[in-house]
Amino acid sequence: MFIATVRIKVDQSKKSEIKKLLKKWSDQYLEKEPFCRELFICEPIDCHDIEIHGHFSQKNFGVQIKSELDELLNKHEFIKVENLSLKKLSSRANAQGREQFWSSQLKKTLTQNFNSETEWQNALRVKMEERGFPTHMVLGPDEGRVLYQLLRLQNPKSVLELGTHGGYSASWILRALSPGAKMVGIELDETRVDFARSELTAFAKQRAVEFSVVQSEIEPMLESFQANGESFDFVFIDADKLKSDFYVRWAWENLPPNGLILLDNAFLFGAIEEENVELIEGARPRVTRQNRQSFQNIWDFVRSSEEVDFTFIPTGEGMLLIQRSLDGRE
Repeated sequence: MFIATVRIKVDQSKKSEIKKLLKKWSDQYLEKEPFCRELFICEPIDCHDIEIHGHFSQKNFGVQIKSELDELLNKHEFIKVENLSLKKLSSRANAQGREQFWSSQLKKTLTQNFNSETEWQNALRVKMEERGFPTHMVLGPDEGRVLYQLLRLQNPKSVLELGTHGGYSASWILRALSPGAKMVGIELDETRVDFARSELTAFAKQRAVEFSVVQSEIEPMLESFQANGESFDFVFIDADKLKSDFYVRWAWENLPPNGLILLDNAFLFGAIEEENVELIEGARPRVTRQNRQSFQNIWDFVRSSEEVDFTFIPTGEGMLLIQRSLDGRE
């Protein structure tokens, strides 16, 4: 498997237009190229450029996207397509020797045919993109459906979300909660907090669910909850990857007997199983050695504790579901 990275330098006044153009191109490319397993568009945190990352089973297809992007963008001013970065990732067969059939095309087919996202939720995602919120930080509709189904099955009275972003994942939570339940979200960015409140408060009221989003660092709020003896039946974690191991341990230590913890991005964009993390550090959003260690700590925790029952849900980015064991692990 190869990962290709193309960096595109864009004038800020053209950025929104170019992102829409690239999104249309990537959808078309995935439809015609079966050897491309994944394509995503992201904005590096260290600059104002746009990056295209693609996963390919054949080396030459990585070179092909550079050529196509040159042709696509050469008519636009203030744009420069940087040189291609191509790296080979290690691969392993699983214990059963079974092939992996998941791909971006299959994901797209499932989303088109079995998508339960409402028109309101779709409009919410569009608004978030128009506001310039980083799209790689937004929960996908398929992960949203998993979150929704788990909440419907558990029927919790209280939910805590660490990392509310613009409120898209919270929309799935609110859809699933029964009247009288409450949801608390924590988000540091003031603009996203205001956006989430403006978009979700009326919907929560309509469903008779108590809803609030707190603008704060996460750690002080967790300390406050613990000091006040406040716990939550369900904790959804999609926040700072560097501190995710701390968030999981806090949620575990304060989890009611029948509580659930759900961690998003449990595979850390494929970095968790990559032996040579230096090959992909910086080539995927939020992948660093420190972040990888945080997630490795989580894996070690759930694997080593007999009090923990857990399962990985193999969505595109992976989700980890944690609960208390009934009788100790067999």
